Amino acid sequence: MANDISGKKLIVMLFNKFFTSDLTIAIINIFLPVIISIHCTKYENTKSWWILVFIICAIIIFFNITSFIIKNTENKQNQNINLSYRCYIEQCSINNKFANNIYRLNKTINDFITAKKPISRKAFDKIADFQTFSFLICESIHHMLRNEFGDDINCEVTIMKKQNNKIKMVAYANDDNKSPSTYMNYFNLDERDILFVRLFNDLNGEIVCEPNKKAVTVAFKKLKGSEKREEEICQYIGIPIKTNRNEIELLLQIDVSKEKVFGKNEKQMTLFAKNILYPYAVLLHKTYERDLIFNQYYDMIISMLSIENVSQL
Repeated sequence: MANDISGKKLIVMLFNKFFTSDLTIAIINIFLPVIISIHCTKYENTKSWWILVFIICAIIIFFNITSFIIKNTENKQNQNINLSYRCYIEQCSINNKFANNIYRLNKTINDFITAKKPISRKAFDKIADFQTFSFLICESIHHMLRNEFGDDINCEVTIMKKQNNKIKMVAYANDDNKSPSTYMNYFNLDERDILFVRLFNDLNGEIVCEPNKKAVTVAFKKLKGSEKREEEICQYIGIPIKTNRNEIELLLQIDVSKEKVFGKNEKQMTLFAKNILYPYAVLLHKTYERDLIFNQYYDMIISMLSIENVSQL
């Protein structure tokens, strides 16, 4: 059966249970020292007497070290499970908010069609567009990370988008709730000395993790107006989003100014990015493709409700 537990996995489970059981811990840390104490009352400076003492001490030390390692590992696993559940709640909230926005958009369009009034693109703006959704994503990730790792991580989340061979930031979230200095800027695809530009040019679309300040310093070209903040960055995660058009069209970026928030090394950070952050990238990709369809739909509605067509209705 698919749910059968293999013998190896069962042994590992029993091993972990033994070293984390309260009963076992009590026996090892109470009764074994008592045995040593009793043994010391019959002190003999013989080889067999010392061997027994060393064996009992070794058992106590080995047990406690192993127990600590297993508990620490299980705590991290539980933390990741709790974080995954929190992400699930956050993403449910995002989808619920966006569903309400789409309902409002549909109602707006129906009102114009019923009234046979001309409509402009401005009527659709900021209701259920990709940028609105992108801000919801950034705010959700920022809120989740600060709640999990503390307010002192100085976290910034940004989403970059490629459009007409230019790259522009479309959404952000940070501790100060201020627009980054590069928010209104456009970047060319040939500016390969900038990390996020290189990620747009790399069609492999692999997640990039810079695990410490030294790695960030090597990878980053400090952008004008952001020098001070970028000097403080200790960890960076970049998640490129590759579409079926064989292009990197979106990039989700997260950075913090505190060491070892996402992991101690690149491997741990990559696992964190894949397990916790990548589902947000999937939501972005879905909404981006949906927005391309909606834009064509908007054009059709605008054309249908143009002044010339409305006058003929």
